[in-house]
Amino acid sequence: MAYEMPLGGGIHRISSVCIKEVDDGIWLISFMRYDLGYIDLDQRTLQTIDTPFGTRVSPMS
Repeated sequence: MAYEMPLGGGIHRISSVCIKEVDDGIWLISFMRYDLGYIDLDQRTLQTIDTPFGTRVSPMS
């Protein structure tokens, strides 16, 4: 089940997904502790982060 709870400061959490306002109209989307991308509400665009998992995850061979 997913719950939406306001956490204050423009942060909302649905299960393990976090949506946090980082600038006026710019929202950071995270899953668990990994930042996935930014949503710009004014431009209606999504900018993904190239390596959201950084070096913590090894590619499968």
